Amino acid sequence: MSHPRVLFVSIMLSATLAFGGWEYSAYTKADGGANSEMFRSSVKGWANGSMSRVELVESGNPLLPAGSYLLSRDGGRTLHIVNPQHKTYSILDLDNMMGLAGGAMEMMGIEFSTPKVEKLLEEKGSEIQGFPTTHYRFRNAYTMDMNFMGMQRSTETVSEEDVWASQDLQDEGLGVWLNQRNMKTGNAEVDKVLQAEMGKVKGFPLKRVATTTTKQQDGSAETVRVTSEVTAIRETDVPASLFELPADYTEKRLLPGGGFPMGAGDGGSGGADNPFLKLMQQRK
Repeated sequence: MSHPRVLFVSIMLSATLAFGGWEYSAYTKADGGANSEMFRSSVKGWANGSMSRVELVESGNPLLPAGSYLLSRDGGRTLHIVNPQHKTYSILDLDNMMGLAGGAMEMMGIEFSTPKVEKLLEEKGSEIQGFPTTHYRFRNAYTMDMNFMGMQRSTETVSEEDVWASQDLQDEGLGVWLNQRNMKTGNAEVDKVLQAEMGKVKGFPLKRVATTTTKQQDGSAETVRVTSEVTAIRETDVPASLFELPADYTEKRLLPGGGFPMGAGDGGSGGADNPFLKLMQQRK
């Protein structure tokens, strides 16, 4: 018969090595648009409670290269980008990043109209990976006007998004990838309206399809269709070590206010390895 103390230690040790959670795979792809390659990704993720790890198997985004992973222990409120190749990590602060973008747009005389946001549909959805879903459809539209150094430009944006979400998935850590926040505009008032409407989705999305059309004042238009879908998900025991930041990794210096990491190996001065510069070059 096992001694009670030995049994207790054994149970505690097992709890630190592995515990219940979720393992899943997902992909994102985009059709149309000059920068559609940036949306391409396939990931493998794990979650338990508020903890999450998402590994980039494939990626077209220079900020999240293949082989890197996202790590969070608080449901995505604090998010780390970890690069095993360089043994570095960066804290990704999207709110600060978009705050900087909003300030820059204000300096450039960019103004947004109040968006029109509509929930077009809420119905029973198809089963995805064995989970029942609710199917939502939203449409939002807004106009961005720019008046900078004599250059005037007006851009109309209309986006329609279908979401299939399951309330059977409750672990907050799943939200780091499955319930990704929509890309913000950088304008606080516009983002507040958009997020309030999208916040009506209950549960975690197992599939999202967003079609966005952007029309310039000269009549030219571009339509991008972005599809994200979970291809496999199962309950499993997840090693606790999977959610730990490696002790021997060093933090990259961030740009003022947080957000984008500076290039690895260049002393934080930018240069050819700076993923932020690569991203800006792709967006030109």
